[in-house]
Amino acid sequence: DAATMLRVAEEAAQLGFTGLGVTGGEPFLLPWLPETIATMAAHPQLVYCTSTGYGLTGPERDRAGYDVAAFFGRSGFAHQLTLAGQGAITSRSAIGDNTTGMASVAGILAALHHRTRTGKGQVVEASLMRTGMWVIGGDLGTQAILGKIRQPDRREESSTPLVNSYCTSDGCWF
Repeated sequence: DAATMLRVAEEAAQLGFTGLGVTGGEPFLLPWLPETIATMAAHPQLVYCTSTGYGLTGPERDRAGYDVAAFFGRSGFAHQLTLAGQGAITSRSAIGDNTTGMASVAGILAALHHRTRTGKGQVVEASLMRTGMWVIGGDLGTQAILGKIRQPDRREESSTPLVNSYCTSDGCWF
């Protein structure tokens, strides 16, 4: 419960630990954030990271988020890989989870660097949906600037031969 988490955070800060930890994105964890911020006010050197489906604010903050829904679906990532007239791709296991984990680590490292220079910790926030949007940032930028949604290229119509795939005479692809 929240009281236990706060007690552990207080004890960790008194012992000189420099981080509070990483929480998952299930909705039952989100009510702890106000207490976490209060604890961080008392121990400003703490670094706290959240990894959620949809972020800590906004209308979907209380929704549980999963790789296939938040990272692939809601970010638009799956759409960007789906050829016109075909069904959506089958997502591979944990690609969004792993990428969001790396985003969390990058944020934690930046917060630790900030703390080394200033003595102050930070709340680091990563979400599956935002990370998915970052992954397709080039396509989203094209849409924002040109007003066009870039469709995936068919292999047969690729404009860039260096990123295309080719079939060998024995039926293997590279």
